[in-house]
Amino acid sequence: MLAALGPAALAYKPRRTWIAVQIHLLAVAVGNLWDKQLIWNKEDKPTRRQYEERLIKRLLYPVMLLAAGFVPSLVSLSALKSRALRKGAWFRVSPAARALIDAAILYLRRGGRIKSPALAEALRKAAEEVLRLTTPIRLLAKAVGYALARQLGVEVDEERAVALGVQWLNTPRRWRKDVTTP
Repeated sequence: MLAALGPAALAYKPRRTWIAVQIHLLAVAVGNLWDKQLIWNKEDKPTRRQYEERLIKRLLYPVMLLAAGFVPSLVSLSALKSRALRKGAWFRVSPAARALIDAAILYLRRGGRIKSPALAEALRKAAEEVLRLTTPIRLLAKAVGYALARQLGVEVDEERAVALGVQWLNTPRRWRKDVTTP
């Protein structure tokens, strides 16, 4: 009875695909018995220094892109808007910045090019506002805390870095020490 169901199941396309995948997995498993090869290799965990650098790069990369020269393109503005919508920050962005980004996206979709330096600067400021609102506070506090600890020459763990960063972010600007200069 089961021998008759096998060929009948092969006639049905979704079952045929599933059966083909199962046969392939069985063949690989049997081959692995003789070869003793691992299909997946375990990746090494990054060191604390690599983790800190990746964290700071992840936080500062969008800001560095903006500082290096923001080029308002359809791809960059659409990605910026979709990121803000996904993070739930789009409606916290000022209405003027939202309108400017939406208008620029529509203009670029219709084949226009942004040539005006004043418009490019206004779009850069709007993009900075969106990026500031979409960056998680904990990530920002952690990056600032690690930068402060490095500046002070102190070794800190993750929670202490977050605490340092929150303290620095909650300090009024006139009393803050600059994080970037040693």
